[in-house]
Amino acid sequence: MQSIDFTSILIRHLIAPAWAAWERSPYLRHYRRLKKTQYDSPEVIQERQWKKLEQLLDHAYRTTDPKDLLNIEDPTGPQNHDSISRAIRKSTRVVAAWGGFADKVALDFPRTSVESLCHRAGVPLRCLGRTNSGAPRHPLYVKGTTPLEPFGPFEEATDGD
Repeated sequence: MQSIDFTSILIRHLIAPAWAAWERSPYLRHYRRLKKTQYDSPEVIQERQWKKLEQLLDHAYRTTDPKDLLNIEDPTGPQNHDSISRAIRKSTRVVAAWGGFADKVALDFPRTSVESLCHRAGVPLRCLGRTNSGAPRHPLYVKGTTPLEPFGPFEEATDGD
């Protein structure tokens, strides 16, 4: 016969949630969301991820022709830096994928800001390979099975990703 550990039940269901509420920790909110979504289909998960990505890029200029970016004064948008900063702080890993064209547009934001924001937040920065100029490859130009690799001056290749 197996004995019931009342201490662990008490901690798990009463003390830990009360402590998280007292600290105003996002723990309970995340826990409830994960509990509701843990059995979602891959399609539902992909749709949710796509919506989050759209929200992140909401302030940036979007076009189907990258050459249009050459004529835009601020292609990243005035509020995009804050959106990306918030997203990085909430992330466990960031994948850089802006491609080589960003160098031609002189987008200083992606290369310098994303690298330093990830470093300060302690979030690993990865890419799907590099172009000849050293920029992270754009997902349209790599195979779906391409492994992630470290990207940026602060990243090391030995962290297990």
